[in-house]
Amino acid sequence: MNRARTALFGAALLLGSAARLPALGNWTPVVTLDSRIPLEIAPSRQIPPGDTYYQPVLFDLATNSLEIVRVDLTVDPPTASPIVVTVANVFALGAAVQIADRIGFSFVDNLFDLRFGGCDEPCASTFNNLVNAGTWLDSFSAASGDDLYVGAVDNAANNGATIWRSTDNGATWTVLNTLVPPDSGGIYENFDGGKRLNLTVDPTATNPATTRNCLLYETLPSPFTATNIHLNCRDGATNDFDVVVGNDIPNAGGTFDRYIGDVCAIADDGSGGFNNVCLYSDRQTGQVRIVHVDDSGGVTGPVDLAPVPAGTEFFELALTKLSPGYPGVRILFPSGPGTPANDVEWSAEAGDFSRQGPPVDVGPVAENFWYYDSGDVLNGLLIIFAKWSLLVEAPDGGGGLVMSMYRLPIFEDGFETNNALRWDFQAP
Repeated sequence: MNRARTALFGAALLLGSAARLPALGNWTPVVTLDSRIPLEIAPSRQIPPGDTYYQPVLFDLATNSLEIVRVDLTVDPPTASPIVVTVANVFALGAAVQIADRIGFSFVDNLFDLRFGGCDEPCASTFNNLVNAGTWLDSFSAASGDDLYVGAVDNAANNGATIWRSTDNGATWTVLNTLVPPDSGGIYENFDGGKRLNLTVDPTATNPATTRNCLLYETLPSPFTATNIHLNCRDGATNDFDVVVGNDIPNAGGTFDRYIGDVCAIADDGSGGFNNVCLYSDRQTGQVRIVHVDDSGGVTGPVDLAPVPAGTEFFELALTKLSPGYPGVRILFPSGPGTPANDVEWSAEAGDFSRQGPPVDVGPVAENFWYYDSGDVLNGLLIIFAKWSLLVEAPDGGGGLVMSMYRLPIFEDGFETNNALRWDFQAP
């Protein structure tokens, strides 16, 4: 029998006719939200936001500005009003996550201290809390139940990684896990060309002592002729497995570039277990690759999806899990300046189904998707936030931070589109 997706983006339910939703199966025209060029756009793991969406963005200015862009989804086209978190040359934005009315994300400041910033809805003001003072080089954030998590790579101690947990909305933080890299060269940090650190936690878990948390990281084994890409998963502080999910070659230039991007999601396996799905740019093959790791650490892949965009500019990959019971993910990444992005649905069982995404420039990209099981007729909505260079003519004549939306079908079997939209996923 075919499996139906129970997916709903909160705004689609709450707004009704207040805003014109995109037609089923079509990306809306790219809309410019802000004319400033983003250096980094935080991934999003927020809950259905109602009529306003909050997107952390680092803007490229003489002194960079880290802001939360508040997007009004009740008007067509959407409009944005930014609010500043900090003005400094910060970097390494983690995912935007939400606990009740608090939206927050990790980042590293200009003193290399690890911080957690954000706002409380409706975000009339922002906060900027210290997680740990030190020499941090990369970060990622996540949430589960009523707890917040932050992972970071240290410039000391062989570039090890640490995970902190907060039970008071990010005011104070305690160490949950410390990762000592298994290879002698340590974690291959992104400033030298290694992959970004990526932290995922089970968003449905309520007991911090047993919450599944996973780190994707890259190491440089001696004698540095190849790298290992690892996925380390623990239940609370108890180690579950650390497996090599891929290999690459070191960056000969020794600097961050278009090959440092990666992202992971913990997806439902359909029976209450975990699927760890990770996406990364591979220097050796020049491909964007995806790999699947099951609940026991069994690895499927990596599988090549498409070439990495040409050029030298850093860009980000967007990956989100789909609805409960559906073991697939949705992927977006650029294919070149001003050309349609790659828009892919993928599962280890069914392979991939690809379509053209909205036209976006090479650069930071953030895809955002929510499901909400309301018991009503269900729909879904994808939103992509992306960079559009002012050097490339944008469709609406502008440039900077842009967005596009895509309305999802109710059923995975293509019921609404006569099976023309995508492949079927067969379930027993």
